[in-house]
Amino acid sequence: MKNGVLFENYLEWMDKPCWQAFATLTLPTPIPSEVRIGKLFRQWCRQSAKREGIRLGCFGVLNFLPRPHLHILMLGQSRHGKTLAEANLRLCERDWIARAEVKPLESKEASIKYLAKKNMIPGRYRTFGYGEDFLKKVKS
Repeated sequence: MKNGVLFENYLEWMDKPCWQAFATLTLPTPIPSEVRIGKLFRQWCRQSAKREGIRLGCFGVLNFLPRPHLHILMLGQSRHGKTLAEANLRLCERDWIARAEVKPLESKEASIKYLAKKNMIPGRYRTFGYGEDFLKKVKS
């Protein structure tokens, strides 16, 4: 699949869920391997979801420039209707092993554009997901 088609598919996919938060996670020094980063990302998602009592769905992009870091679109909801927008996002920040910033999503369109156009440079990024079943359920 050509990069342009792949990029358009990502844009279309990212536009479907009702994302509630946007996170930027820096990585500790020395930079862990990609496999370790994926494990740390999933562990952070599990911790945040458990503490807040919500199901969590995330789409993350690991960008290698200028220094490796993660940008993440987040969505969460409990059985009782509590959403990630009502969660204590400062505690989510504290769960990460380095500097983290988790903010309520102000503009879905601007966040997706920033994530896709500024961070998904061909050959210079990797994607990570968490809660894929939850995201599929929310999108349908």
